[in-house]
Amino acid sequence: MKILNICAACAAAYATVAISACADHHLPSDPVRTMPVKALVIEVNGEDYTAVPSLTDDGAFASVLDLAVKIPSVNAKVTTIALADGYSCPIAAGDLVTFSDDYLLPLELTRGNATETYTVRMSFNPPPFFYFVKSSDSDSEGARYFIDLENPVKIASGTYDRYYEGEVDLTASNWDNVGLVTEDLSTILNLAAGPWPAVSFYSWIPEQKAAKGDGYFPSDGPWNDWLATNGNPDIVSPGVWRVNYDSASNVVDMTMTQWAVSGSAVAKLTPMRYDASTKSWSLTAKLNQGSFIFETIPVAFGDPRFNLGLRTGILGQLGSEGDAIEVGTAGEYRITLTLSNSPYYTFSLSKI
Repeated sequence: MKILNICAACAAAYATVAISACADHHLPSDPVRTMPVKALVIEVNGEDYTAVPSLTDDGAFASVLDLAVKIPSVNAKVTTIALADGYSCPIAAGDLVTFSDDYLLPLELTRGNATETYTVRMSFNPPPFFYFVKSSDSDSEGARYFIDLENPVKIASGTYDRYYEGEVDLTASNWDNVGLVTEDLSTILNLAAGPWPAVSFYSWIPEQKAAKGDGYFPSDGPWNDWLATNGNPDIVSPGVWRVNYDSASNVVDMTMTQWAVSGSAVAKLTPMRYDASTKSWSLTAKLNQGSFIFETIPVAFGDPRFNLGLRTGILGQLGSEGDAIEVGTAGEYRITLTLSNSPYYTFSLSKI
């Protein structure tokens, strides 16, 4: 969702203009009325933002109020709410509120025996990102180092700062050169080097070179045997890598990730299998009543480990150090984990 630019005239209209009554039969039949929400300020991630009503094509107030924020979160706090005379609302200043996963908050207003529902719609700029490119990425003619802008692979900053992350599929990319490309497609971050023997964790400091502007982004490397498992039998789906980039220190960390399920709902740490066609991990297993989280199995001793749990904060359903996912009834379940669209990490849990 992108931030909506609200003009000063619209904001002024919000405060002063009376409009014809809506045709909604739930509303009182006033021929002229003011906007029921006179003021609404909501705190998101420690900053206050004013909700501004959107307008219909004919200039009337719509039933949507836009809340343009820097960094989104489904958790928020009402700082100020003021309503027109005769209206009431169950939400008051100081209340904590939770937006839906698509960043919407219903606002039910009552006047007499009639109710109407407004929606607060949180809008924001997409997280900053880098494209990920590899030598086997090709166009319809077979030309390599091609970025499909309709379906690109990205690493993104879910916290809108120096830290970028994402999972990339290298299951068919043994010894490919890989690199990062800036969001404006002007610069390639790469390094003409690679480990030998192959490793499951590789840290490198990229060098920059200008892109040619022709839609292809040849990388000098690094390269690696992206499928190497060091003979670890717990790695059932090699070739999926987590990429972390710190733009301040200029360090890229790449870690092979074998995702698994652990917790009281499973008998033991259980690896998931990766499907390259859907770019998701899955597991069908008998689960106990209890809870579980997602965590990685290190390929080699000393490799970084990651975990994901349920959160209701900034972006996505899942996040590092999130809460355990509850299983209320024992039985056979299908669990899927999708991490290909950073930072929007999602999962599903369905009883079979």
